[in-house]
Amino acid sequence: MPDRDIFTFLDEVIEERFRIYPEGNLLVIREKQPGASGQSVTLKTSGKTLAFSLDRNETSDFRVFPFFNRSTPGINSKNDAIIFCRKKNDIYALLVELKSGTPGKFKMQLRSGKNFLDFLVATINLHYPVRLKVSCRGLLFDMSDNRRIPKKNETRRKKVVFRNDGGLEIARLSCNEIYHLTRFLE
Repeated sequence: MPDRDIFTFLDEVIEERFRIYPEGNLLVIREKQPGASGQSVTLKTSGKTLAFSLDRNETSDFRVFPFFNRSTPGINSKNDAIIFCRKKNDIYALLVELKSGTPGKFKMQLRSGKNFLDFLVATINLHYPVRLKVSCRGLLFDMSDNRRIPKKNETRRKKVVFRNDGGLEIARLSCNEIYHLTRFLE
């Protein structure tokens, strides 16, 4: 039997249409909302990673959370991406939110992502022979600190500062840049 790990389980559990695949070693997360000002973040990956997004355009035929009542404000909140990665023996989940204007309700979106993550981990622990423990961090990428445009292939290496906000560690960074994924795991 081949070596089965958390990434194998996630690959089996996360439906294909929600997945975000890297291009080589670059994982690009893009804001899909209409009117977003070309916002994205590029993450250089190394080692195993698995990313997906629940932030899909919903129609009358497709809803991410069909059991929630659409008329309840904010009940269908979701963040832009969830990225699973590993550092040594530790598994991390990075909750990503991109904002082109003022950050507004990003905390609710990241917390909604954390709630979904907790459900996903509990479901994997129930159905697979693992007792998965995941360290979770929130990443807000916005236009607040875009004073200069990085040159092609340039990567910012400044220290990432996380602040605890109601039990979730959140860092605020500039969008439209390239970061090494490992910087968020230190």
